[in-house]
Amino acid sequence: MSVDFEHRFLPADRFCTRNEANAPLFYDVRNTTLTLYDATSEDVSEHQDPPPNQLSDLEQNALCVLANLNPNLTTLRLDYCGRLNDAVIASWNTSLPNLTSIELLGPFLVRAPTWQSFFKAHQNLNGFRITQNPRFDVDCLEELLTNSPTLTELRLREVGKLCDDFLEVLESVGPALTYLDLAYSGNAELVGEVAVMGLVKKLGPTLKHLDLSGITTITDEFFLHCLKEHTPNLESLTMADLEELTDEKISQFFLGWEKNSGLTSIDLSRNHTLSSLALNGVLQHSGPQLKSLNINGWKTASNESLTMIAELATGLSKIDVGWCREVDDFALAKIQDECDNLKDLSCWGCNRVTPAARRRVSPLFDITSSSPHPCLLASTTFVSLGSRWALLPE
Repeated sequence: MSVDFEHRFLPADRFCTRNEANAPLFYDVRNTTLTLYDATSEDVSEHQDPPPNQLSDLEQNALCVLANLNPNLTTLRLDYCGRLNDAVIASWNTSLPNLTSIELLGPFLVRAPTWQSFFKAHQNLNGFRITQNPRFDVDCLEELLTNSPTLTELRLREVGKLCDDFLEVLESVGPALTYLDLAYSGNAELVGEVAVMGLVKKLGPTLKHLDLSGITTITDEFFLHCLKEHTPNLESLTMADLEELTDEKISQFFLGWEKNSGLTSIDLSRNHTLSSLALNGVLQHSGPQLKSLNINGWKTASNESLTMIAELATGLSKIDVGWCREVDDFALAKIQDECDNLKDLSCWGCNRVTPAARRRVSPLFDITSSSPHPCLLASTTFVSLGSRWALLPE
């Protein structure tokens, strides 16, 4: 039995997780998978937050109860779990014996020795994904790899201590990873391009997803002399916020990437030097296979190259062309006409898009702009999703 507790649309007081008396309504001893998209607020009171940096026994108990009432979980995902601490993880060592995959967003309080004890208690993990932890160190990684030699998915995103030593450990042990995310380390300069290239050369043949966003030491050389030769099975590539990439070389990389038959997801957002040549290379290489494309921030990409998206990537379901200055009403209309499976179109910061731009109105379609145009308010219902606007039919 699987429970995916999707409460993004619930009221702002997060009533289903804010009160620990309500959360168990979604627990079941038969659950094997549990996902909570907001596990922040197991508060003592609905009207009074606890003191800063202090976790009450009640809050610890609420997170322990989660495990006690779902003892057969094999897969657990908790987003915004900033109140998770050592005591909770220690309780999970015995209460979640069958866990094979865990994903945590914001486990700031968990210390290195506790991570190590967790890995000893949960041997043979096949998925370990954490985002935002300043305490996870190289000894934790060694313990993880020692106890889980069959690990296939690893995310150490926004890990403050990430450096070349981490990459050397991964390279020496060499698990057959299919998913690797090392984006946005605490200090990008501590992760060198040479170490990254060595790691990808070792792990590349099995990788299907790779995210090295924010590692600013990465240059064109990594693409041309490493990625191109050693990742034949890659399906999803995310390389955002890389300062040293050039338009001509990235185009050359994609046009010459013969060992790879095409990617389904590409995110090269906020690489401001990339433009029309790189976009042409992306479309020529992966266009027919693409399901998701993010070129947010490609400010100099020409209108002609942007309209080619509709011609060469008709299978897209999600696209972000935000801050591409040449995007206009006609480019958006063409994308909507040709991409039948399109569900999400983002165009923040596109000043040439006018209120007259056509919008496909569907329960499954989301077009995102800087704001909903007044002329559409009479015929369209907008639902605010954080910083997004979803269009629903009347």
